Parts: sequence; structure tokens; C-alpha cells
Amino acid sequence: MNRLVESLRELARYPSAVAGLAIIVLLILLSLYAVIAIPYSKALDLWRGGAQWQMYPANARPVWVDWFTGDKLPRTHVLSSADAQPEVQPFAGGRRLRIPLELDYRYTAFPSEVHLFVRSHYRELEPFVRLTWHTPDGRDIPLGAHRVRGEQRISISQDWNLER
Repeated sequence: MNRLVESLRELARYPSAVAGLAIIVLLILLSLYAVIAIPYSKALDLWRGGAQWQMYPANARPVWVDWFTGDKLPRTHVLSSADAQPEVQPFAGGRRLRIPLELDYRYTAFPSEVHLFVRSHYRELEPFVRLTWHTPDGRDIPLGAHRVRGEQRISISQDWNLER
């Protein structure tokens, strides 16, 4: 026990050693608090990037990069069909619903990710979605077609056919 007390007195003479030990003790206490305060299932969900992270691009650079590069990098934009005026065209056995979403894109770089989140409510047949990108110069770029079951994320930026 005397050796331990002597060692601690020797360490106390060096402020940097005391500061280092204080940081180590703080980190140990913080890790114990995290283990106790956050349930294991929630910690796994946060670590693996659960549903709460879907709205944020994984490969986007931080906004403060603009300060150093002088570029105007893309920001996260959320467009909702609730803000659009849908066009409904009924036909035998169903209806065609067209929902135009407009985005005024004023950035110098291409976005790192583009996702479409679709939620469908149906009784018998799953809705069929056909996506088209109308460019400002008048071109129409087909983005594919999908059957929608409940809630679904369509990753437009990860579509290999579109990339080609």
C-alpha cells in the first residue's frame, strides 16, 4: 500500500500526469454511464444506422467545407407530396396519380445521394410507381418503375441502370 501512495505522490508532482489521469478517469466514467443509460438494443440501432438516419446522406461532405473550397455544395432537401398539387386521372380498374415535385437546384456540385421515400396504402393491388426526372432543358430521364409495399426507400443515386 505504501508503494501505491508513494507512486501517487510522485505523479502528483507532474501536472501533465495529473491531467492525463483525470482524462482517463473521465473517459472510464463516461463509458460506464453510456452502458448504463442507453439500452443495448437502442445502442445497436444507433450504431448500425437505423431508420432515424435514412433521411441523411451517408457520403455528403459537411456544410463547413464551403468555407474552405469556395464552392456551394448541395444541402439536404426534403420535398413532400403534401406540398404538391397531384393530378388524378381515373381509368377502368384504377387511377393514375401524377405528383410533380419541383426543386430549384443552385449548387456547383452534383448531390452525393438522391432518395425517394414512398408510403402506400392499398386494399388489393400494390401501387405501381413509374419515376421520371424532367430536366430544366426539357429532357425526360426515366428513373425506373417499382411496386410499392407499405413504406419503401428508392435509392435513385444507387441505380446502376440510371448510372449507365
